[in-house]
Amino acid sequence: MLLALSVEMNWHIHQMDVVAAFLYPAIDETVYMEPPPGIQWLDRGSGDQIYRLRKALYGLKQAPGLWFEEIDTYLQQIYMRSQADTNLYTSKNWIIVLYVDDILIASASGQEIAKTKNLLNLKYQMKDLGKVRQFQGLEIGFGDSWISLNQSRFIETVLQRFGMGNCKGVATPIEPRVRLMAASPGSTDSYSAGDISRPKSTGEAIIPLRLNPENQWRYQEIVGSLMYLAVASLPDLAFTASVLSKFNSAASSENMAAAKRALRYIRYTADLGIQFMKKASSTSASLYGFLDADWAGDIQDRKSTTGYLFLVSNGAVSWQARKQSIVALSTTEAEYIACSEACREAVALRRIYNDLKNVGRAKADNLSPSPFPATLILADNQGAISLVQNPRFHRRTKHIELKYHYVREIYQSRLIDINYVSTQVMTADLLTKPLTRELHWRHARGMGMAGSMAELKAC
Repeated sequence: MLLALSVEMNWHIHQMDVVAAFLYPAIDETVYMEPPPGIQWLDRGSGDQIYRLRKALYGLKQAPGLWFEEIDTYLQQIYMRSQADTNLYTSKNWIIVLYVDDILIASASGQEIAKTKNLLNLKYQMKDLGKVRQFQGLEIGFGDSWISLNQSRFIETVLQRFGMGNCKGVATPIEPRVRLMAASPGSTDSYSAGDISRPKSTGEAIIPLRLNPENQWRYQEIVGSLMYLAVASLPDLAFTASVLSKFNSAASSENMAAAKRALRYIRYTADLGIQFMKKASSTSASLYGFLDADWAGDIQDRKSTTGYLFLVSNGAVSWQARKQSIVALSTTEAEYIACSEACREAVALRRIYNDLKNVGRAKADNLSPSPFPATLILADNQGAISLVQNPRFHRRTKHIELKYHYVREIYQSRLIDINYVSTQVMTADLLTKPLTRELHWRHARGMGMAGSMAELKAC
């Protein structure tokens, strides 16, 4: 969100690191420790003693929490902490984002950033990293009217780790119309972890066999790496990671083949990432979203899949692909449940958006921040939209769990607005089911994805 708004607001973003952060806070309880190896030269009697800690140490389980209390107390003397995100601090001209001991400072003025750095240096020993280029594994690029976000270095590391550094890439992460199943209990498969081919069909139904323990562990490692990519910078990979993660405890050879295909996809899209663009339209920095559902998409328990996506500055800032917790009785009900889940995310994002958007707007006379309009969410199911907008359809909704009707209250409060959009341009479709190559890349472009792939240029 911070990067997306920085494009429109012309903010500069710098990074600082706190040196030995966990050594600053005092311990608020009694903790003793044995002398560490190598301290005998300092105190020859240390072998028969124990020490009481007065400051936190790295490795102490309380250290992260104590460090947050320490820096939070200091920052709140200068800034206002966001109610939506406790790691976000704002003032009239500055923004600070805290992640353990890494700090991002944003402001439209270089002088204001310098002031913030001085205030932090007064309290802690800081390392000034200058303009942010890499943050928590994310590679950040800047242009005249855009900011990009990708993880190409991490992708190369993942491919080398799993022996796929020289594999041939594929243009989609999962084959269209493929429905994967969990392995059957009992017998294990003799599948080789290095084999990426799919099992051959003999014309009879194939019951997938469980991977042996070594390959099962390998499968979990692959899925974990894919999930990190999908959560951080690749929304186009979110559905695939969600599907593969369902089989972490009972993967089959088909599941492993699908995981290896996803690795071949990130080989093909190694430089793919999100790009936030500044455009002439006054609404380009607005928060808006898409939602979709794939009814009964899981062939084993017949539960549906929710997919939603929110964008700012024409790039994705939040997304999710997740199986619903109950069985929906119709496509309308599945989409209605997806509406409820998406609106909850919209409410949370609105609060963060409001905190960031109003930086620099508050006047010295404490005028209230200007409100912004309802967040637009686009859906492709007219029935679900009617259920949200017209709560009188009681006969068709009385069996739905109460928590899903939350969307009606939010809609009536005018915090969100739900409109119809054709399925052909439903970007969230990429988060609910496997798609053909053409549709996959059309929707990837709609998410704000940018890279060197020919499919993106052809859209």
